Amino acid sequence: MGMAEWYILRPLGPALFRWKGEFSPQFRGPRVLGLSEPFPLPSTIVGALAALAIASRGMDPAGVRDPLDVLGEGFDLWGPVLRAGDGQRSVLAVHRYPGSIAILDEEAIRTEECEEVISCDHDRPLCVVSALEEGALLGRVGVELNVSGKTAIEGRLYEAAMFDARKFAEIARSMFKATGSGAGYAVRIEGGPGLTTPAVVRLGGEGGLAVVERIDGSDMEALVPREGGDGKFILASPAPLNEHEFPELARGEQLGIGGLRIAECKHSAHLGSIGAGYDMARNARRPVRPALMPGSILVGSAPGARLGAVPGWGSLVRVPGRGGPR
Repeated sequence: MGMAEWYILRPLGPALFRWKGEFSPQFRGPRVLGLSEPFPLPSTIVGALAALAIASRGMDPAGVRDPLDVLGEGFDLWGPVLRAGDGQRSVLAVHRYPGSIAILDEEAIRTEECEEVISCDHDRPLCVVSALEEGALLGRVGVELNVSGKTAIEGRLYEAAMFDARKFAEIARSMFKATGSGAGYAVRIEGGPGLTTPAVVRLGGEGGLAVVERIDGSDMEALVPREGGDGKFILASPAPLNEHEFPELARGEQLGIGGLRIAECKHSAHLGSIGAGYDMARNARRPVRPALMPGSILVGSAPGARLGAVPGWGSLVRVPGRGGPR
């Protein structure tokens, strides 16, 4: 596959994207809460695409140790961008961690529905809405299962607040004038084995399912930074930090990452820690690393479409304003 291809993963129902582990370790008692973020981790998307590639090629999944082994050395992933509406006007958005969505559309500012407005360097502002406040998180009660026998464990109730992308599509139509129906996570892929679509894959926890389709992403190409391109960028996925970068950013001794500087505006950067997902082959969680979180605003000359070398992680999105798509 020589040229870049665009795919969209459309959840078929509410999805649970756990960013802080299975459940936070501070929870105690007979009932705990798992709170979904509105976007999946890059590792979740890579795993879903790898599962699709395994099925398409008739491979034995038991022999796969790493999803990237299936997708190949030349595979690269940029995104995700949440795309609502499939008519003449789509609304595009990225993750604003924790729990919020930044709308990449200046029309959104005029609706007066924004929970937060990000305005940097007197540039065109971004509208941020809360998934919880807008009713896109739906509650579900369950019982923990024994891993070996899949039987219920007495007294181990939990509640999961799951994100419904279809509800966000309704919000985009009513508030931001999106046309058409449906919503999903758009990603841009270079290299890899090629994917047979449409197909249904697992996405997120609680047995979530999504339809994967190849789409025309030409209207989103302007969001993908090119190396050396100047502008303002928002992180669409976590950018892992090394042992020196995290404390220096936290203390203000380092003012940027990857040749980009953190924008001078309120809440322009969010530091946190993130697990790299769950390793199904090893039945264990991958290590937790410090990261610059999605929704952080950076300015300067882009090092490329992403920060770092791991597909999907540190994806940069050019945002409206000086140097961005208009």
